[in-house]
Amino acid sequence: MCEQLQSLTKEEIEKKKERLAGTLMDAFRIARQFSFVFVFYVIASLILAVMGLDARVTNVSLVLMGICFLYKVYEFICNRFCFVDAYLMMLYKTALEQDNPSD
Repeated sequence: MCEQLQSLTKEEIEKKKERLAGTLMDAFRIARQFSFVFVFYVIASLILAVMGLDARVTNVSLVLMGICFLYKVYEFICNRFCFVDAYLMMLYKTALEQDNPSD
């Protein structure tokens, strides 16, 4: 990998840095959105439970909300792995650039 990065031009490296920074920004955005999704899920579940609706309506609503919430949890977990990978790549890239000051 080090050899591949050393063979790139400065423009190519800058483009890769920008794409990596964009990936990190997306990761931060998804993490922030997940906190809102979690709070909304908890509040909506409590409201549904307290409203006193027909049990079937409440149960179906809770199940549908639960499925949506599980999808967001899955998205968040996958995103965390991508975030860690991108962060490690940025650290590697920084270390590589510091080792080659002749560019």
